[in-house]
Amino acid sequence: MYRTQLIVFLGFLLWPFSLQAETNAEIMQARELIQSLVEKAPAILSPSKKSLENREYILQKELGRHIDFPLMASVVMGSYWKTMTSDQKSEYFDLFSDFFLKAYTPLLGGYPGDTLDLRFSRKSGRRDVFVRTQLKRQSRKTVVSDWRMRKIGDKFRIIDLNISGVSVVISHRESFHKHLEKKGVDGLLKLLRIRAERLPAQS
Repeated sequence: MYRTQLIVFLGFLLWPFSLQAETNAEIMQARELIQSLVEKAPAILSPSKKSLENREYILQKELGRHIDFPLMASVVMGSYWKTMTSDQKSEYFDLFSDFFLKAYTPLLGGYPGDTLDLRFSRKSGRRDVFVRTQLKRQSRKTVVSDWRMRKIGDKFRIIDLNISGVSVVISHRESFHKHLEKKGVDGLLKLLRIRAERLPAQS
């Protein structure tokens, strides 16, 4: 009886340390993912026989493998998601993911003159981890990005991106909903098509 009580008591004492160890391991796992992407960016974007557009596309695909686009896309659309047809959802998903990757993959750095530092990482709530990067580019404003990540299964996935304290998901949700109220889903899809065509290659 005494031995059982002792085991339970010791387990109670060690429980906070076990949780802390698990938290530290999750933070490290999330950080290592962003670190790997940051390290791949210069190698992928370095001058080669491939065009810059092609090299950027390769890096975008690499980043896209680690993003939970279904979650992000549905959260941005909110209640409109349930009213969309399957064809609208399919096109919106493709346009949104394409737009996101073209717009935000450059935050991984890798272009000539880029200096990207991995800053602190922290837990947010029970499920999410923020990993901060700081990108310095010649003749441009320094960009601080917080990559919000959530463990899904045994892997971390990017579910949002905060740029200088502003959530990409929330900002797009607000701007998209203003457009949806005026133009509807088809109007938003048209806007996303135009945006996708206008995003140029980096230099």
